[in-house]
Amino acid sequence: MKKIIVSFLVLLSIGNVLAQTKQFEKEKEVANKKSGDDKANFSSILNALGKFTSQDEATITFQPTLYGLGSMFNPKLKEQDNFINATFLRNFQLNLGITPSEESIFDIDDFQSGFSYAILNNKKLTRTDYTNLVASEPTQQRRLFNAALGRFIFDNRRTAAGAEARGYTNKALTDAEVANMDAGLKAFLKNRLGVSTDADLVTMSSGVNAAYKALTTELSKRTLLTFDFKSTYSFADNKWDELSFTPINLYCYFNKKKLSSPGLNATLNYIIGTDTSTKEALKRRTLKTEVGMNFPIKVNPDTEKAAVEIKPGISYKYIAQRLYKDENRSKFDPTLTFRLRINDDFYLPLKLEYDTEKAELFGFLSIQFSLN
Repeated sequence: MKKIIVSFLVLLSIGNVLAQTKQFEKEKEVANKKSGDDKANFSSILNALGKFTSQDEATITFQPTLYGLGSMFNPKLKEQDNFINATFLRNFQLNLGITPSEESIFDIDDFQSGFSYAILNNKKLTRTDYTNLVASEPTQQRRLFNAALGRFIFDNRRTAAGAEARGYTNKALTDAEVANMDAGLKAFLKNRLGVSTDADLVTMSSGVNAAYKALTTELSKRTLLTFDFKSTYSFADNKWDELSFTPINLYCYFNKKKLSSPGLNATLNYIIGTDTSTKEALKRRTLKTEVGMNFPIKVNPDTEKAAVEIKPGISYKYIAQRLYKDENRSKFDPTLTFRLRINDDFYLPLKLEYDTEKAELFGFLSIQFSLN
């Protein structure tokens, strides 16, 4: 319990410091629409995770991007031109972690270090995306609406109706606002724009906002593919305990326009670990792959955030070298992850894994902090 409390306070204090740095707004809009499971794979600024297992083991990991670290010390990175040109910094994430000792949380048994690099990361608003949005029909309709509104304001600049019209400049109108609009202004806009209903005025004034929202939703669900490497050094044994290579860490969605679209996560790991039977370091070879399908539950249509996420999956492990006595060379284990969203940055993931060889159920409770 002490480990859980201390780890939570550490994550919270880091979050408070980093949250004071305002990020590039468009990037933030896209990143905030990602699912918690998607954020856990790769974050725009920082991922921090406190993980606690049913075997009373705990690890604390920090995964900042180079952009996230750099923008803390050089605010100019957040300027638009610098942000667009900082592709490498935004795609490179450090993976750092510690395993506290069971005797004292101030002693460290293991230290993890590594990195993730996004080979494919299309969750960005590119110049092409922006150009297509500007040329889209909703944007052109908004331009026509602005032109008609400007004409009315000029002709009625000294009237109450003209003052009301000025309040609608660059604003997406609601059904209620159009219903209560000055009768003369409403009639002028309908005649000028060639429309007949209040709904048409709402669409022309707010269509570009809806188009932009749809674009950021689609961007947040584009495919992510990373290459990961992690090493673990054991202070208890004074030797390298494990090297892990992940050539494939894939996250993709089936329907990029649907808010509750499930996300497919597939990983392939090659692990060089310690042979615990002989205590020889980096002699055991293991191939492991895991595939899971993440389902967002109760997605808020306005914020596009899910209250809960459920991720059933299956893992496969194959021992290539140093097979233990009475151990199966290969096996399949089912997994199930529940992820509860506390707020925009904090999540509580609980992962259950059933060991089919030993007929045992393992639980992994985590505190996830994802600053995007």
